[in-house]
Amino acid sequence: MNETPQPRRLTGQVFALDRVSTSMYAMTLSLERPAAFLPGQFCMLNFQGGREMVLSRPFSILHADGTQLTLLFKVVGAGTRLMAACAPGAPVACLAPLGRPFPPPADGRPQLLLAGGVGL
Repeated sequence: MNETPQPRRLTGQVFALDRVSTSMYAMTLSLERPAAFLPGQFCMLNFQGGREMVLSRPFSILHADGTQLTLLFKVVGAGTRLMAACAPGAPVACLAPLGRPFPPPADGRPQLLLAGGVGL
């Protein structure tokens, strides 16, 4: 069984921002150090630089590979509107990984997961 990765405070920057639909974006972050994630975990992000986004926001992980982390988000308010306006190189603070992960079944049987929301 995998050991649950412990949360760490990381810094990084926006690497890429791609509009995937009218209100949906895929944002790739480049972090200072690799971050390991297990299914069911998430991160808290804060976009620095003196803007209006005072509080960190939770985001599910679309893909994690070494120091790159990709999120999928929908513009629904002031915080995600600011994120959608970020340019590559914009600084970001990340607390990750968070949440209680769920392991794959020991016997390897397929699983059916039902959920709702954007960041799944």
